[in-house]
Amino acid sequence: MTSTTPAPAKPAMPLSFRVELLKISGAKASLTDMTTREPFRRTIGPIEVTLTKFYTDPSSKNPYSFTGTTDAGEKFSWAGYFYLDPIRSEGEVTLDNVSLNKYAPLYQDFVRFDIRDGVISLRSTYNLVKSSTTNVFAVTNTTFRLESLKVGEKGNTENIIDLPQLSVVGASADAIHRTAEVNSVLVRDARLVLRRDKNDAVNILEVAKPVANATNAPGGILFLLQSVTNALAMLLNSTNAASGVLHDVTVTNCSLHLEDQANARPAHLDIDQISLSAKELSNVPGKDMTADLSLRWETNGTVHTTVSAGLSPAHADIKLALNDIVLRPLDPYLEPHVNVYITRSKLGMDGTIHVVRTNEALPEVTFKGDVRLNDFSTVDGAIGEDFVKWGSLRVSGIDANLNPPTVAIKQIAVDDAYARLLIETNHTINILTALHLDALATNAAPVAKQPEPTKKNGKKPFTMFSDAERSLTNATSVAIPAKISVGAIVFSNANLQFTDRSIQPPVNATIGQVSGNISGISTDDLQRADLHLTGKVDNTAGVEITGKLNPLNQKLPTELNILFKDIDLHPTGPYSVKFLGYRLNKGKLSLDLQYNLTDRKLKSKNVIILDQLILGEKIPGPDASKLPIKLAIAVLKDRNGKIELDVPIDGSIDDPSFHLGKVIRGAILNVLTKIVTSPFSALGAVFGGKGEEISYQDFDPGHSELLAASAEKLDTLVKGLYERPGLQLEIEGSIDPKTDLTAMRRQTLEKTFRLTKWNTLRKSDQTESKPESVQLAPEERTTYLKEAYGAALAAGLITTNGVATTNQVAQRVVRTVSSRSDDKAGAKLRINNFDDIKVPANDMESQLLETIQVSVEDFQTLANDRAQNVKDYILKTGKVEAARVFLTQSGTSATTAKGSRVYLHLQ
Repeated sequence: MTSTTPAPAKPAMPLSFRVELLKISGAKASLTDMTTREPFRRTIGPIEVTLTKFYTDPSSKNPYSFTGTTDAGEKFSWAGYFYLDPIRSEGEVTLDNVSLNKYAPLYQDFVRFDIRDGVISLRSTYNLVKSSTTNVFAVTNTTFRLESLKVGEKGNTENIIDLPQLSVVGASADAIHRTAEVNSVLVRDARLVLRRDKNDAVNILEVAKPVANATNAPGGILFLLQSVTNALAMLLNSTNAASGVLHDVTVTNCSLHLEDQANARPAHLDIDQISLSAKELSNVPGKDMTADLSLRWETNGTVHTTVSAGLSPAHADIKLALNDIVLRPLDPYLEPHVNVYITRSKLGMDGTIHVVRTNEALPEVTFKGDVRLNDFSTVDGAIGEDFVKWGSLRVSGIDANLNPPTVAIKQIAVDDAYARLLIETNHTINILTALHLDALATNAAPVAKQPEPTKKNGKKPFTMFSDAERSLTNATSVAIPAKISVGAIVFSNANLQFTDRSIQPPVNATIGQVSGNISGISTDDLQRADLHLTGKVDNTAGVEITGKLNPLNQKLPTELNILFKDIDLHPTGPYSVKFLGYRLNKGKLSLDLQYNLTDRKLKSKNVIILDQLILGEKIPGPDASKLPIKLAIAVLKDRNGKIELDVPIDGSIDDPSFHLGKVIRGAILNVLTKIVTSPFSALGAVFGGKGEEISYQDFDPGHSELLAASAEKLDTLVKGLYERPGLQLEIEGSIDPKTDLTAMRRQTLEKTFRLTKWNTLRKSDQTESKPESVQLAPEERTTYLKEAYGAALAAGLITTNGVATTNQVAQRVVRTVSSRSDDKAGAKLRINNFDDIKVPANDMESQLLETIQVSVEDFQTLANDRAQNVKDYILKTGKVEAARVFLTQSGTSATTAKGSRVYLHLQ
């Protein structure tokens, strides 16, 4: 069984119809929309419609024309040809003098802006083909012109957009093939006002939003809005496959006013004379695009950049030239971080950026050029006085690369820099206040991590580059660390001023004329930079800083040597009054500071030299030291008027309690305290003595002659007094009531024996000797002892209670002598006849010693003789002036009884 498929039927021929001429003239139409808040009315006409030689034949070319005007002076026309099969048309459409504000009633309730003026003109040719096999929609030779556009926010008379002229010439587009081409775009004298309010709302974005009841728009308006939205969505969705070229863009004499009220202080910036010339802007591979942009920044600054870019691969070469860019308009953005105002600045840059897209995560981005910041000046936001400034800062020979990350700088040169360290009357420090570190300075507790800030309405703060920041963070978190090197940082004529107003009168000091360099800075693990700086303190004293360090790599040791030479202390006189309690007459300071920091462990040597330091009158105060400062100075000051202190400091900078300034001050205070409490130890340590042993001289009991060991100590003391001419010495003699009493009695007894023998000598022998030089034989001494003993018994100086009871012979002698007490000679004779009686010598001598009287005056004489002998020894050396040595006595008693010594006191 077979089946046959019938042949398709031929389409029926269309009805043949012909119109030679259809013409409508003088027609009018009235349009009224009463659904808007203000009724919209428009009269269109007169209208001219012409259709000539219209044929229903598919191949017939049917000409048409449609022109007219409106009561607002607008003109429109549509003329061309159309065909019926397939449906196709080509022709030209024109619109002239269309006033946008005339249509305000249709949209004013549904948008947040007012179009206050604006005239549109449009001219375009088109080609449309619609068939089962072919779809064509293209426009060619389109010209669009927008003039006198003025757009403002509702309720605000200021225009946020002011556009005198926008022209688009020679535009062509093919919607089916997704291609577009524009010969030129011209923008002239445009002005844009961009403002962000305290709630981070940006005016342009806010006015672009529809009002809340926009969905209740009349049908025609809603349809129009939806159509525009859909058209934009279709355009955006097709951009991946679309291609286009813009041959020429010209922007002349445009301006931009920026205002940001989101900061505590509003930021204002005016950019004008904006000119842009761009050629061959395209997303078509192989096209070379160029652009030249120039503008004026805040009246005097200029920016000029040229761009050459292309696709496949994506690349761009950008040349930047910035001159005299003032940063003052941007300093409100610094306020959350620093309390500093930028008063003057001129930023400049000359460089080239090269960008090439690669297959790696990051593109290849390089920058080569120079940056400068001249005539820069800031003031402290709290007190409004100079903070940091410089004449010029030049960063030259920059060679930076993003992938791999490297930054190489040939030189950084700073000329005429100035910084000020100021302590205010309330003891605040300007640097801490300016950097918002004043709270941290008084509270060292760790700061908890703060949550991400939000506004009262719950919105996050406006961050234009938040996505870019996150992308860069993610990309660099796994990247290798940047390699940074700086050939040299060169300083010329830098100045640092110090002012302390916390005391009166204020203290002022300046380190000026600082010049030098830091060379060889690098992140290289094996490289340290060489530091060499010189300067002057108050234009006289020299300053030199040398060393090796690596500020970019803390693993390497840092070595610093800091020398200050002959700083005049007179400007710091108020400190002397406040902390020492004395007016400063004169003095100079030199410092030799050596610091070594390795593995965050600090070792330092701080040599402090004071030259010709002289304090004046005493001025008591609550902060003045209670230490005898003048004594400390006298102990430390050598014969040439110099004081030298060596204060070594060690510690870890990771220790929260380690603060170098406080540690040094504490160490110096400890040194001074030790000096004033143990001045002889300080002298002994310097001149080879044995510490506080120099402060006294020992004597044999009953004697005032210097001992050999005492003389040795006195030699050390004399050396110290000679080298410390500011010291005065007080000498205080002393006795021991027990040992000196016994010794002095024995000396008296011996003196009596020698005198007795001397009296027995012939006159000739007496003239040749003195009693104290007479020598006694043992038997002679015994004889004299018995005689003295008998005399003491006869005189009643010794009683029976004072004689040993076991000595029966002695007791009998006592009784016999007592019975003949009136016969002195007989008593003496009788005693001499007791040769057969052996009286122990120790008993006789001890009893005799008890009978010898030593007066207070005798003790005073011994103490004075001892002190005088010490004084005489010191003065005989010729190294110590007599005016500096005094005999003194402490306490209220006539004689000091603190041992057989002479005590020395330094003043």
